[in-house]
Amino acid sequence: MRLSPPRKINWSIAVLFGLIGILLQQGIIPLDTYPELDFWLMTIAFLILAIATLFKNL
Repeated sequence: MRLSPPRKINWSIAVLFGLIGILLQQGIIPLDTYPELDFWLMTIAFLILAIATLFKNL
């Protein structure tokens, strides 16, 4: 299986989701409405990077 680097837009979105997830986890961005949002944002960020790496031209 050959891996390809993700496009800049996919990488940027994943990093943005990851940073927001970290800020939510650390309490820098207070959000009591959705207590598990930080976990799901980090999961989505990882999946975006993994899928974009596995499939060419993503």
